[in-house]
Amino acid sequence: MTALCRDGNNIPIQALSPISAVSVALSGVSQALAVPTDTKVIRIASTGNAWIAFGTSLVEATTASLLFPGGVEVFPLPTGTTHIACLQVGAATGYFSINRMT
Repeated sequence: MTALCRDGNNIPIQALSPISAVSVALSGVSQALAVPTDTKVIRIASTGNAWIAFGTSLVEATTASLLFPGGVEVFPLPTGTTHIACLQVGAATGYFSINRMT
């Protein structure tokens, strides 16, 4: 187990570090990204708006999926999730990335 970083008063700081990046260009076709092994917390970053869905290798994002506005968010990974799918919103362009957090 990794020790927590400590501040100037030697108080532990809860912080996670991103590793194992997986990225794709946003597209009008749903794309499923494999979640790195042993992931419990996932960081999602997108330069454009996207629809996202959590699931297995068969997961597809649709316009009924979770709306992810461009930006960065950290999520606990739902049990059984092996893939995260993304789909661009409208004509949104940019990149979609997931990172395992440790």
